[in-house]
Amino acid sequence: MPYKRPGKKRSARNDDSLVGRAKRTNAGRYEHSTLPAKLVRARDGLADHVRPVHGGRQGRPDADRLIDFSSNITPMGTPASVIRALKDAAGRVLEYPDPDSSDLLAALARHTGLPQSNLLVGNGSVEIIYNFAFAFGGCNTLIPVPTFKEYEAASRIYGSHISHFASMDLSADLDSLEDGIPKNGMIFLCNPNNPTGSLLAKGQALRIIKAAADCSCAVLVDECFIELSRPRESVISYAPRYDNLLVLRSLTKSFGLPGIRIGYAAASSDMIRVLQKIKAPWSVNCMAQAAGMAALQDAKKILPETRRIIRAESEYLRKGISAIGGIKCYDTAANFMLIRTPHDSRKLQGRLVDDAGILVRDCSDFDGLDAHHIRIAVRCRQDNQRLVDALEAAS
Repeated sequence: MPYKRPGKKRSARNDDSLVGRAKRTNAGRYEHSTLPAKLVRARDGLADHVRPVHGGRQGRPDADRLIDFSSNITPMGTPASVIRALKDAAGRVLEYPDPDSSDLLAALARHTGLPQSNLLVGNGSVEIIYNFAFAFGGCNTLIPVPTFKEYEAASRIYGSHISHFASMDLSADLDSLEDGIPKNGMIFLCNPNNPTGSLLAKGQALRIIKAAADCSCAVLVDECFIELSRPRESVISYAPRYDNLLVLRSLTKSFGLPGIRIGYAAASSDMIRVLQKIKAPWSVNCMAQAAGMAALQDAKKILPETRRIIRAESEYLRKGISAIGGIKCYDTAANFMLIRTPHDSRKLQGRLVDDAGILVRDCSDFDGLDAHHIRIAVRCRQDNQRLVDALEAAS
């Protein structure tokens, strides 16, 4: 069923959905009822907006001594081929990058098996999340929690009304989730879900996508971790078939490129054209395009081995940590693990930093979780052993 953007049809002159739903006075000026006069063009929702906190050791004075378990990046590190490509690309920084990322799009088409007209490259997956919320937001939006916090941040900025659906495992709550799909709205699904690690099977995700299509509801399925998990459960091949569906991917997670910022999405050609219209020009720099192409060249060799290591090390962590009294490891299909601890999560995070030089993700700021949850990434065996020992010493 074709997706229809919610709201009344507006002429280009009077369309206020793309300028923040500001009020235009008779004099032709924009004004805002809550922000200072010097911010007259600011969007509703910005006054109370708080940027979400994320994992990572960047910005910390002790960063160099920390083992970072707080960022969900591949344990394999950045491929050597990507490092070489970055060095080669350094000579092109005097030129503007290709605004269409044409060569990278061609590589992504080969990687996904989809036509280039169904693909879009972004400055990290987060740019695409915000552009999606900008294009299709300003409506009732359903977000399962706990989950990645940028969905709600982007949706609120662009005027959406948020409803949460609390679930630690959506596969067990599909009936209730389906009942809550908003008509002419949006829904976000993270699969595998961050921070729980739970995974919807392909058929389960398609059930929600089809139900949403019947409600003219736009769906973003975030598959940024699926290539490190169970790629057979991906719905990316269905993206061209549903006008209401966008499937999000990230090269950052799969190939160790968080500092580069490179993500992509698959959708119907109509949805891709909408998102291309609002995408910032030159948002994907030449270094990122070169890194992405180099990573994809080695994907068939890198990804299967990465998944094998993640499975083995995830099981090692689960067994070791579960043996510590009072600690629960949630089942995970991803390259990270959610842990419930009897300790205050923020205090535990600080103790692990001070005593062991280990940084974990305090999850107390996730909607749906309390101050007794931390998240850890799966790393190499040596690092994982240090974490198990440190958690045992802290208990």
